Amino acid sequence: MPFYTTEQDLSTSKDLVPCIVGQVNPSIGTISIVPISYIPKDVPVLLLASSDVTGITASPKNAATPDISESVINSNKLKKASTSGVYVETTEAYMYYKATGEFVLTIAGTMYNAFYIINPNYTPSGGGPSGIRRYLRIVVEEDEDPTGMDNELRATDNGQGNDLWYTLDGRRLDGKPTQKGIYITNGKKIYFK
Repeated sequence: MPFYTTEQDLSTSKDLVPCIVGQVNPSIGTISIVPISYIPKDVPVLLLASSDVTGITASPKNAATPDISESVINSNKLKKASTSGVYVETTEAYMYYKATGEFVLTIAGTMYNAFYIINPNYTPSGGGPSGIRRYLRIVVEEDEDPTGMDNELRATDNGQGNDLWYTLDGRRLDGKPTQKGIYITNGKKIYFK
């Protein structure tokens, strides 16, 4: 079960890590997620398994666990459509696609009780960013590295590599970088010294 919401704050087993979707970058085909210490009440989260897990074990949040800040919760790009539905355009939202951790652009229309990821670069009048990707992959943000450059779960674009290079803000380079910094190629983060 990739998405989860609860009616109270819950802790999970050590094999399951709840995460908030913090950033969406369609130009390079990634989303960044922030692991959190528990599942907050009524907040949609991604549940990532660190091993083969056949079910969900959860218990009420330990009172000693610090509360997640409102700024972290409000930064969440993962949403749940209401029972009355929400209308989305094709480039506005992504839905969970398959167990490989990819998300696919929605078909324009009304969604009911569905989890989806908002594309923050979408503008109704402009039709969204140019070069938008059909799929998004997951990038993990570590506490020591709030830019999310430490560890990536999905390393390739549907298993097919390419020799394209991008800056962290999604600008595509003409070739390999010539200046030091962190760049993305084939879904991997590379540091050039």
